[in-house]
Order: sequence, then C-alpha cells, then structure tokens
Amino acid sequence: MIEFETWALTAFVAFCRIGVCLGLAPGFSSPRIPVRFRLFISLGLTLALTPTLFSDRDAALRLNTTTDIVRVIASECATGAVLGLTSRFIISALEAMSVAISMSIGVTSTLSVRIDENDSLPELATFIVFSTTALIFFVDLHWTIVRAMVDSFAALPIGSAFGGDLALARIVDTLAFGFPLALRIASPFLAFGLLANLAFALVNKVAPQIAMYFISVPFVMAGGFALLYATAKSLASIFVAGFSLWLSNG
Repeated sequence: MIEFETWALTAFVAFCRIGVCLGLAPGFSSPRIPVRFRLFISLGLTLALTPTLFSDRDAALRLNTTTDIVRVIASECATGAVLGLTSRFIISALEAMSVAISMSIGVTSTLSVRIDENDSLPELATFIVFSTTALIFFVDLHWTIVRAMVDSFAALPIGSAFGGDLALARIVDTLAFGFPLALRIASPFLAFGLLANLAFALVNKVAPQIAMYFISVPFVMAGGFALLYATAKSLASIFVAGFSLWLSNG
C-alpha cells in the first residue's frame, strides 16, 4: 500500500509538470480545445510516461511531510510553465511580426478573434498564426514538444529545486532566437511596404493635388498578397526548420 501511494504521488507530481506545460504550449492551450480534452491528453501522457521515467524503484519519489509535497508540486508547476511558455514565445514573436506584416501591406482595418486567445488581431495576422500553429501538428512537431518535455525529466528530475536563474536564461535565449526568426519571415513584407509607401510618397510630392493614399492602398494590398502567395511555401519551411531546431537544441 505504501509503495502504491509512493508511485501515485510520483505520477501526480509528474502530471503537474506535464499538465502545466501542455496548458501553455502552442496549439494545446487553445481555448477552442475543450478543457476536458486537454485534461485527458495530459493524463494519458502522464500514465504513458511515468513507468518509463521511473522504472527504477530507487528513483520513485518519496516525500515525508506536507511541506515537501507542496514544495515539489510548486517546483514542478513552475518547471512546466517555463517549458510551455518558451515554446509559446516562438509563436508570440511570429504573432507580433504578423501584425507588422498586416500594417505593411495595409490590411489592418478589420479584426478577427485570435486562435489561441480571445483578443482581436488583424485577419491576416490571425491567418498566419493559425496556419503556423496548424503546421506544428501537420509536420508532427507536437511530438517534438512532447519529447522535449520528456527530456526535461532527465535534465531536471522530479524533486529537484526550481532554478530561477536557469529559467530566466532559458526565456532570454528563446526570445533571442524567436524574434530574429519571426523577423526573417516578415522581412520581405516589411521591405515591400517600405518601398511601396516610399514610392507613392515621392509620387505624392510630384502631384500633391492627387489623393495618393486612396490610390495606393489597393496596389499595396494587391502586391502584398501576391508576395504572400509567392513566398508562403518558403516562409513555412523557414518556420518549421527554425522551430524544429529550437526544440532539438532545447
């Protein structure tokens, strides 16, 4: 009975890390996915991973006091939160650059609901974020997220103290990697928007009596969508390669 309680407590503590990580990871944390379904995914992964992670009897978690239990649960939740947030920061960086893309090609007048939150974004930004989030599942990168979570148990075993310095360094490294990746994806549209608006501004200087803004908007939008059509495959490949590289190195 004592052995069963020890393993049950070990599985529950592992569930704290897995559940919080998946609750914040891109795609898994979407409010469009029912909470019960997300809970079943976390429970299924916990039941599947616990025997392999703690097959050694001596590695089973043994806690004697309530204080120790609360401390370990808090540490595991914090570790899971860092793992989930760092993967989410990559999508957040792309989301910020998607808004910049929408502004560059003049499609920020209408707003739509975000896929992973209840706030509003320009429709093009929502489309880009939705496409990249779906792409994570289409190319099986969500299994890489699960593998990275499993590897975290080897790097930070259950019961180890939460390292605030390590977590902060991990977050900084993720932001330093994510925003240049997102900027690389958005750079063709930013350059196009800059050149197009500069060209129409020069024309407006030559003929100030013409309302050049109303004339330029459809041309800028058409050019932006044409550029999106021409570069969509390459940009998707860049994102998949970058996100996969970050997960592998993480």
